[in-house]
This record gives sequence, structure tokens and C-alpha cells, in this order.
Amino acid sequence: MSDSLKFGFRVIGDSRMWHLPPSSYPHSSTTTSDKGNKHSFKHCLQSSSSELRYTANTQLEQLHARYTGTGHADTTKYEWLTHQHRDTLAAIIGHPPLLGYVSIADGECQARKRFELIEKMVQPCGKPPGKTDD
Repeated sequence: MSDSLKFGFRVIGDSRMWHLPPSSYPHSSTTTSDKGNKHSFKHCLQSSSSELRYTANTQLEQLHARYTGTGHADTTKYEWLTHQHRDTLAAIIGHPPLLGYVSIADGECQARKRFELIEKMVQPCGKPPGKTDD
């Protein structure tokens, strides 16, 4: 056995591949059921997929808690557009060079333009559409 295999990796060309010695492979026979075997492939897939599902849902919940405009499955087109417009207006207000550019383009002072953009953030896409009962 070469020195590289003793340390757990095999050198192939320029890359290194991890190598597990055969003694660490999970032993399963074809005659026994995999239900009780902790090291079965099926058990590994089930546990990793459930952990992945839990992690993905947790990350999505944290994203929604941190950023209010991220949307969800029931987000309407109006809500999505409203969030887009508010984000754009907030970016213009929050970046003085961009606010200066917009105020020069409209021929107004920066304070007046900032005030107008803040007022526009109340309903950036107009009045919300009427609710329809399906």
C-alpha cells in the first residue's frame, strides 16, 4: 500500500481523490432487510433528503423574515410589482449620485425629488385591484 493511500486520498494526475479503505464500507447482505441497517444506502438518502428539505424551508423562512418583499406562492402580480417599484425608489433615494441624476433630469432640487419619491412609495403602482372571490 502506498503512502498516499494510508492517509486517505489517492493522487491521480494533478487531482486528489478521497479513498476509503474497504474496512470502512458499510456491510450489508442481500438476505437481510435494510430497515434496521443504519448504514444502508436507502437510509442515507432518506435522512439527507429530509435534512435538505428542512434546511431549504428554514432558509426560505429566514429569507422571508429578513426581506419583506421576497414573495411566496400566493403573491399577486400587483404585490410583486409594488415591491419592485418600492425597491427601485428606495435605491434611488438611498444613493445620492443617483438621486442627483434623477433630480437634474426632472429639473428639480434633490430635496423636492426625494420628497416626491417618498410620497410615491405609498402606492407606487396605483390603487390595488379589487379582490375577486373564486
